[in-house]
Amino acid sequence: MSDSGTPFVLTMPETCESVGIFAKVAKSVVEELVMLQKPKPTLLYDAVTGLIEVKLPNKEGVEEVVKRVKSYELRTACRCAACYDEMTGVQIMQPAKIPQDVFPRKLQKKGNYAVAVVWSDGHNSSLYPFD
Repeated sequence: MSDSGTPFVLTMPETCESVGIFAKVAKSVVEELVMLQKPKPTLLYDAVTGLIEVKLPNKEGVEEVVKRVKSYELRTACRCAACYDEMTGVQIMQPAKIPQDVFPRKLQKKGNYAVAVVWSDGHNSSLYPFD
């Protein structure tokens, strides 16, 4: 049908399973394109205050701090498989055993969706979505 200039999805009723599949693919593409256009945060660790600053560009394109997070709070918010059982959702991490002065040794953006953190307590599988 496309060779004749008519898209397949326009020739079939909306209830057709194939039309639904094409619609889902199209929706996913649009969602991904929107995500790619969102500004990505910059994360910086301030060793003096012990805070991680999250910066985003404002309307003029100048980065400004939109959030400050205590390193300990972010570390204990980790939801990786080493901190929470993947099957049961039960917390494995013991927050009381994490040093209050924990800090990020490395902050690294992962694609267009998250930042990975390597922590001073040796934990290296933290992944925090930008949202």
